[in-house]
Amino acid sequence: MSGEVVSIDNRVKKVIIERLKPNINVAEISKNTPLIGKGLGLDSVGVLELVVGLEQEFSIMFDDSEMNIESSRI
Repeated sequence: MSGEVVSIDNRVKKVIIERLKPNINVAEISKNTPLIGKGLGLDSVGVLELVVGLEQEFSIMFDDSEMNIESSRI
């Protein structure tokens, strides 16, 4: 894995930990960890908070059409 991908992965994990799960260990989050249900257990408010956090962290905007349950993995 390239350094850039690792950096992005770590930044996403940082957003999850800082905004949603301060007591979770970074090692518990993988790119296959579901956001909803048995994974991180986020509800709709948690998912929205994650989206806002990612938009701020990466200076991007997600289009509403990109938001669906099939995209619920990090």
